[in-house]
Amino acid sequence: MTLNASASSGLPVTLTLLSGPAVLNGNEVSFTGAGEVVVQASQAGDEEYQPAASVQRSFFVNKATPTLFELPIASDLMPGQSLASAGLTGGDSDVPGTFTWLDVSLIPPLGLSTQIVVFTPFEPDLFQTLQNEIEVTVRYPIFSLTPDADQSVTLFPNEGTDLLFTISNAGDAELNWSASLMTYDFFDDVESESTDLVITGSNPQWNISTNRAAGGRSAWHSGYTTNMSAFLVTPPLSLHTNSPVLRMDQWIEAELMDDFTAYHGGLMAISFNREDYFLLIPEGGYPYALAGSSLRVFSGLSDWSTAEFDLSEYAGMNVQLAFVFLTDTLYLNNEEGWYIDNITISPQQEDHDWITLSSLTGTVAAAQSVEITADLYAPAYLAEGRRQAFLTIATDDPVEPNRTVQIMLEVLSTPPAIEITSVAQTSTNGTGEVTIQMAITDPDSASVDLAVEFSLDQGGTWAPAVIISSDSGIVTNPAPQILEINPLAGSTNVSAIWSTTNAVFSQVSTATLVRVRGWDGVVWGDWQTSTPFLVDNHPPTTVSNVLLTGLSPQTWTNNTVYTVTWDAASDGQGIGIAYYVLRVISNSLVETYVTTNRSQAVTLSEGTNWIAEVQAVDLYGNEGSFGISPIYWIDTTLPDSSAATLSITRSPSGNYTYSTTLTNAWSGFIDALSGIAGYYISLNEENFSETHTWTTDTTAILTDAVVNATNWVHVWAADLAGNISQPVSQWI
Repeated sequence: MTLNASASSGLPVTLTLLSGPAVLNGNEVSFTGAGEVVVQASQAGDEEYQPAASVQRSFFVNKATPTLFELPIASDLMPGQSLASAGLTGGDSDVPGTFTWLDVSLIPPLGLSTQIVVFTPFEPDLFQTLQNEIEVTVRYPIFSLTPDADQSVTLFPNEGTDLLFTISNAGDAELNWSASLMTYDFFDDVESESTDLVITGSNPQWNISTNRAAGGRSAWHSGYTTNMSAFLVTPPLSLHTNSPVLRMDQWIEAELMDDFTAYHGGLMAISFNREDYFLLIPEGGYPYALAGSSLRVFSGLSDWSTAEFDLSEYAGMNVQLAFVFLTDTLYLNNEEGWYIDNITISPQQEDHDWITLSSLTGTVAAAQSVEITADLYAPAYLAEGRRQAFLTIATDDPVEPNRTVQIMLEVLSTPPAIEITSVAQTSTNGTGEVTIQMAITDPDSASVDLAVEFSLDQGGTWAPAVIISSDSGIVTNPAPQILEINPLAGSTNVSAIWSTTNAVFSQVSTATLVRVRGWDGVVWGDWQTSTPFLVDNHPPTTVSNVLLTGLSPQTWTNNTVYTVTWDAASDGQGIGIAYYVLRVISNSLVETYVTTNRSQAVTLSEGTNWIAEVQAVDLYGNEGSFGISPIYWIDTTLPDSSAATLSITRSPSGNYTYSTTLTNAWSGFIDALSGIAGYYISLNEENFSETHTWTTDTTAILTDAVVNATNWVHVWAADLAGNISQPVSQWI
């Protein structure tokens, strides 16, 4: 750096370095470090000028900033390692120096991140220290298991199969893994909305609650009410494990009478027949006696704890277990009740006689995978029923290290065999009942439940049949519809009635199919399908042209014997017409006939509004609508002449007349049904004849009277049905 100084005398100025990291050469100064530099200017004068006063000047020299040409590269880390384990290589600058981490204790996150490095020059007095970010990679394995859903396998004795599992590593570091198995006869962690447990008993308050849980988010909970005998029952279980133990986590708050006796409490029970239950005793026993009972129970207030029940004496047996909560007639203190969680039945010592793994430990390179197999086998000595195992793969994946898959093995008994020996619609009263005859065989002589389905489209779709009765087992709906049939040695015949009126038949089904299969508590047998058969729940067509032969509608007649005729009805594709029902009706009078013909002779009494109606009935009892005849009128009663009078115009002088022409008048004839149509009148002819004079008037003139003799005039009334009254007569 060049320094400039001058004096007013024009004489040369002398520069002197007083202090600071610098070298002065003439008026050129070079800096040897950072800091304050002080320079003095002086002029000594001469013979003409006096010396000038010295002047000092100072300035500050900053450290130089190095230029970094290249940043270092950090070596990769493993999860959990600090930057102290990440070496730095490379890096270049215009001055010598070293690169180091700002914080060697820092543990970087997984994957790629940026961290701070520090450049320190070798001459720190001259050059600044610099900080920069560089990338750091923490390599780690990423574990996945395929499949990771629960697996279910069914085997018959002496059968085996393999389940293939793939352990994959999608990360960029080696994955270390180990596999383990835990077997169970029953497992319920109460974390699923679906459950196999059944609630029953008196006033049960069992529910799945999220108020408390020993693990996870939910547990079974029995709330409170009075007079409870509330059962929470497992499905039928086959205890297969070696020395099985029931374990459950429980929390309870129930009312105590004193330190030894409880008013309310919970206990465990076991059943061998789905009906009768016996007390199970936990390890250490129950802490309280139940008031008014010989039972002992869990009660009082107890935080979460694990209860164990030794089931060794029941190994190899089929049982059901029940969690039972009991209360008396009073409930005063708002206790919370009983919580149950993490229910397991597992062996005292692990017993994997039905499942083994091909490998228990291993490694998987980055972006690679390996396969292991779970070998399942059902040896002949293995009892039928369900077994459960949990396969756990544990790894060093720092994010999700473990996966657990449930493996369920169902060891099947020989399934029940069903033979449909006959199936046909058998009801004749229109109820649409089909009788299914079956022969059932179960080699294990186990109780068999039956499921029955039907198809109307040649087996394309199937639906449950509504069974209304059976000569064996217990009938229920929906499927399985017939429960607890106990086959005898060999084959057992079973008859069941299917009510087809509960099915939707859009038309007559000429090719109905029924299929049946059996469940023996372990395995379903194969469906057995019937041959096609007819189901006809549709009525015949309405009868037409119902007529009374020889009689015109709404025309009066006095005839009472007729023949009713009608056209044949059709049953389409149905079973066919069985008979016709004829009803002849007038007001409140009804006469009923049953015939297989299309005509019927009838004898009617008098009356208005006679009709005949005919209904066709097919061989299954399906009834068609009535066809109805026109209205007919019948009157068999003679007009009443008892009050009728007849008069003849006479001479004023007596019962005679001078003329052979007679003038006649009458009245008083009555006909209450069809009404008077007209009158017949005769002279000197006392017997009725339709040749007599006819008139609709009530007067008539007769000629040709006999002179000098007594003449008789006779009048008869005729009604609209043709009935003729008794005559009214008069003489002159």
